[in-house]
Amino acid sequence: MRAGYQNSLLAPFLEVMFALLIFMPGSSLSAPQSDARRLNEGLPAEFRRTPVHLHPLLDLRPLLSPIEVKGAAPAPAFEIFVEELVARKNLLVSLPANVRARARSKPGFAEKLAFARSQAALGLEDFKQVRLDATIRHLREAAKLYAQLDHQLDDPRSVARIELTRGLALLEKTEVADAGPAFVAALRADPRIRLRPDFDRAESIAALERARLDLLDELRKVPAVPPSVLEDARRLGVYIVRSRLVPATTDHPESIEATIVSPTGSVTQETEALDRPDAPSRLASRVWACLPFGQEPSTRRTARDLARVDVGYAYFIFAENPLEVFGNVGAALDVSYLLAKNMSMELGLQLTNSGRDREEHLRVDVLTFRGLVGAGAHFEAGPFRFESHLGGEVASIGRVITTTDSACKHFVPEDGRGYDGCPPSSVDATEGAIVAGIGLTAGASVNLVDDLYFALRFSGSEYFFETTELDLGRPIGATAGLGYRFR
Repeated sequence: MRAGYQNSLLAPFLEVMFALLIFMPGSSLSAPQSDARRLNEGLPAEFRRTPVHLHPLLDLRPLLSPIEVKGAAPAPAFEIFVEELVARKNLLVSLPANVRARARSKPGFAEKLAFARSQAALGLEDFKQVRLDATIRHLREAAKLYAQLDHQLDDPRSVARIELTRGLALLEKTEVADAGPAFVAALRADPRIRLRPDFDRAESIAALERARLDLLDELRKVPAVPPSVLEDARRLGVYIVRSRLVPATTDHPESIEATIVSPTGSVTQETEALDRPDAPSRLASRVWACLPFGQEPSTRRTARDLARVDVGYAYFIFAENPLEVFGNVGAALDVSYLLAKNMSMELGLQLTNSGRDREEHLRVDVLTFRGLVGAGAHFEAGPFRFESHLGGEVASIGRVITTTDSACKHFVPEDGRGYDGCPPSSVDATEGAIVAGIGLTAGASVNLVDDLYFALRFSGSEYFFETTELDLGRPIGATAGLGYRFR
């Protein structure tokens, strides 16, 4: 009966504490501002803008012409698109020229490019000497290296030339099925490249023409993202935007396609038809909406405005114990309040119920309430926070009844038989006591998401005062729980 009464006290306390944990985050949330309003009101000086790398435009309009197009036509729509993105103050936009210059400065870039060019030179010389197998081998290696370097953005004509020559060598070997993809790769790198009717074989010209028509049929498909681009986005932690200017067909007007590659590897494509004056601005707005807004500067302050509250489970043992060691399990609440930089006050509360010792000399569950108020220090390293506090502890230890007489473990007054066969002198009963002393806690926490964290603490206490003489003391234990940080 007594144990059941004690458990009935513990249950409501647990319910209240865990309800507090559930509703804590919602208590400090407010309606978020729209991105447009945040831009209009101005961004803080330390605002972390979203990094965006713009790759050069791939103009596919020359694919419409069966003969070579000389020079590059202007693309004012793309220029407006770039200007609109740069104007978004929450974005840190790197222009195409800067992106390529940064790529060329990467360690090992020059060496790898030199080797790729040497392979390309060998392949082209092999083709002049009609060494077709060597041609294919060297040009395939050069094409692979150029793809790793995304070299078609720097020198599309060179990349297209080696792919075109590789296709011609495969065609010479009557490997028509393999020649087609090589011609398509050449046109993807430089849509203007063509063969010369007065110099090249009619069969080769026809094969390249088939590749051009096949590529026109595939223009509306989402382009594959090269592995090198995915790796750059992940390694640099940036969003990469690759754009294509797709020519008009009988079914679709001329349009710009923007492919967005995130640092996590996800790919998003936005397409805007250039059939209205505001089309580039509309595309820029859609791309902007697909990108993270950026990060506000940390709102952490060093004044008295920061508190941390966590609730969870508590467990401890009494190191000073006349019985076999028994565990005490319950709920814990911890509140930490910032006093100054790296200094804080801590309030720790625990309500626990005991188990039984191995010999079951303890006859009732012991309900214990502990409260600690202390001061201490903390420091943070990335998502981790380490802390330690020393202070005073007051505890209420409930009724303790023990016996070593086996008869007393089976017959109690409530069963109607009294202590029949159990001499009163064999039962040691204490109605409970208030004890006080000092307590020390040390622990760590790790940020999970937003202001939610997980905390683990270890504690130990020494009691110097007790209202009733007890043989229980020196509790040693730990708590673990989830918490919320108030800013």
